Amino acid sequence: MRWTVKLERIDDAGNFHSATVGHIERPELTSESDLGLTHDDGKFLIRRVQAAIAQDQVRALRSKVRPCPCCGRLRSIKEHRRRRNDTVPRATHNRPFLDDAGKR
Repeated sequence: MRWTVKLERIDDAGNFHSATVGHIERPELTSESDLGLTHDDGKFLIRRVQAAIAQDQVRALRSKVRPCPCCGRLRSIKEHRRRRNDTVPRATHNRPFLDDAGKR
């Protein structure tokens, strides 16, 4: 017997996406030991499901980045909230430190 395992997702826009995670082949049931999945088959399928879900989540996160107006490359969404630093004499309000590459 052969089974195909598919992972189906509907995104926020209502689009349907389907991906084949794996195929399972098991012999005809002749004893109790042939029932269900083997341990290795289960681990393999869980790894494939985890990888497919993680890829979709990363792809969704990447779609939220903005293009750079100069070069057109995608850049991450940065927060520019001011920070409050309490020092002994007084409290100061600073923007987060960013180096030349735009990293904190």
